[in-house]
Amino acid sequence: MLDDSMAYHLTLSLDGWSNSRMKSIYSWNIVFPDRRVMLLRSDDLSSMSHTGINLAELVIKEVKKWGADRFAGIVTDNAANMVAMRRNLLHAFKHMVEFRCMMHAFNTCMGSLLGHAWAKKIVKRNQKMVTSVRASHLPLTELGMIANRMGITRMLITSNKTRFTSVHASMESVVRLQPALTELADKQPYLLTDKALALITDDMFFIKLKKLCYLLEPFTLVIHAVQSNDTTAADVMRYWLLLAKHISKLPSDSVDADFKAHCFTAYNLRHNEMVSPLCQLALLLHPLYRPAVITGRMHWDELRETAGQLWQSRRHSKAECRQLMQVDLEQYKLGDAPYNRLPLNGQLATLRLWWRGILHDNPELQLPSLALLLLDIKPHAVDPEKTFSLIGWFQSDRRSRMLNRTTTNLTMIKMHLMTSMVLGDGVLTPAQSVLGAIYGLQVKTSVSQGAIVGISCAIVVGLFMVQRFGTGQVGFVFAPIILIYFLCNVIIAVTNITRYKPSVFKALSPHYGYYYFRNNHHLGWVQCSGLFLAITGTEAAYADLGHFSRPAIRISFLAICYPVLILTYIGQTAWLTAFPDQVGSTFYASIPFGDGFYWFVFVFATAAACVASQAMISAAFSIIKQSISLGCFPQLTVHHVSDKVWR
Repeated sequence: MLDDSMAYHLTLSLDGWSNSRMKSIYSWNIVFPDRRVMLLRSDDLSSMSHTGINLAELVIKEVKKWGADRFAGIVTDNAANMVAMRRNLLHAFKHMVEFRCMMHAFNTCMGSLLGHAWAKKIVKRNQKMVTSVRASHLPLTELGMIANRMGITRMLITSNKTRFTSVHASMESVVRLQPALTELADKQPYLLTDKALALITDDMFFIKLKKLCYLLEPFTLVIHAVQSNDTTAADVMRYWLLLAKHISKLPSDSVDADFKAHCFTAYNLRHNEMVSPLCQLALLLHPLYRPAVITGRMHWDELRETAGQLWQSRRHSKAECRQLMQVDLEQYKLGDAPYNRLPLNGQLATLRLWWRGILHDNPELQLPSLALLLLDIKPHAVDPEKTFSLIGWFQSDRRSRMLNRTTTNLTMIKMHLMTSMVLGDGVLTPAQSVLGAIYGLQVKTSVSQGAIVGISCAIVVGLFMVQRFGTGQVGFVFAPIILIYFLCNVIIAVTNITRYKPSVFKALSPHYGYYYFRNNHHLGWVQCSGLFLAITGTEAAYADLGHFSRPAIRISFLAICYPVLILTYIGQTAWLTAFPDQVGSTFYASIPFGDGFYWFVFVFATAAACVASQAMISAAFSIIKQSISLGCFPQLTVHHVSDKVWR
């Protein structure tokens, strides 16, 4: 049972949904007066008939389980079986009130407006244009670049035929992107289909689109607003009145005359169908709107009768109902004490506190309890839809067809592939790094290519031989070497920047990269492959998490490695602006200060290559050890040379 002090005036929200496997899922939620939400249950009801009677039996059983007196109302959409279920439920529990989900109600009203032929034609043409542009990555990519240059951040949005706010969002995205679409059609019409091109160049299409967007914008705002966690029945009534005012004030030349008449008819039909007397009563009991309601067109006698009937259904005595209708409501209408002081604002928490304060000071009054009842009911069923969104993610078309074994096998394949790639990198990195460092001998001497390969092999063999001393000992020796190497890089970079091109720091701006690819097209992407070597080795930082602590890796990379690397590449760029023909041996050729400093840098560059190789060697050993434990690698003997594991 619910023992919470707020476990009264509960709202039961219920909705159904069909997943990709055509299973009928129903979600049950309890909403507390403070708008906390509890998922009561989520059931697969595919095996039963979803008639109103069957659903009502399940709901009645659940309500009795938690205590019928705790519930104030039920909220569902207006499907036929849900309407029948609500009626059967109210027959069993006469003290409860029913609400149609007002988010669905406003969405349905918006759909009714779009049902006119004039609006249908605009929506259809808009969707054709959006679909055509989004069908190929070429026009969409070019449109994105044009829009970005114009400062337009959002792209084309597709629509959902049952979510009419998405229809408005789609049309609004087209209107917002009109300048970019026009430029695309003028400069690169070959990227667009004939239909899309005809629509983009049709000024009347955009004029009609803007008119329809103007009409639909308040509906979209209301639908988003009504889904708020603090929405009350009074807010629902206020939103209906705001929409009525918007439609009535549509300029005669803003939309088609026949469509405007259709809007009046559709709105009145949906308003009369969906707005209950309880919403009008809730608006009256909102103290900030009381003067407007009393002086407006709402009939006071009808509202008072509605209040009396609701209070009687809550099993209050005739004397209490008479007190409510003849005394409390009259005092409230006139603004007499204790209703003469207004709350600070119209927020739900403030209103509840205001009414509870009056009830505390005047426990004999009936009206505060009635007002709190209407305030505590949440008039929309958005919470079950949130549950369905989560369920839909887990039960998407692809996921619902996957068995656990299939998912496990795919995960294993992905793991083996990634492990193999890291091991391959561990094989290539030592040889490639050391070979690149030893290549510096050819810049200053006449050493043959074979000798360079032999020296590199000897260094790599020696590097593997020192592994038995452990990562800690090797790292202790290599740490000063890498710091000296970084210092050499900084000296070389600063010297070349000051000598050849101090303004080279502009290269840090990413827009130069954009223009480079735009001007060179395919050749730019081919040349970009050479930049890949600039980021190789970064995976070693993650592979070595078992050898070094995370703070050590973060601090060393962000405080030392990254700034030095950026400065090194910028320095080489400055040097290449003066000697573009030396691109094949940039690092060694750009070393200043004569032969003495050159050989000093060569020694530490070779040592630094050994450090880079050491990182991947350690990572490879760790991965092999884990693979052996998982049975994914032949059994080998592994000797641990350190008893420390860094986390």
